[in-house]
Amino acid sequence: MGSQKSEQCNDNLPLKNFILVWEIAMTLTQRILLAAGVILLDSVVFFLPLTAFFLAYIILYNPPWFRKFLQELDTS
Repeated sequence: MGSQKSEQCNDNLPLKNFILVWEIAMTLTQRILLAAGVILLDSVVFFLPLTAFFLAYIILYNPPWFRKFLQELDTS
């Protein structure tokens, strides 16, 4: 029974060693650069100029609902 308890503790040992090495290996500067890189990547990937896409759609396809909207603006 005592050996099972020590085996269970040893199961988590590699994970604890990995976390310990990770904390020692990364300096504060590296952590800041990594965080800034993640934020920059997120901003580049998920930033979509939706207004420009919408305007391009209006110019290319000239949908009837937009023409009707412009006519209503003109009459009022």
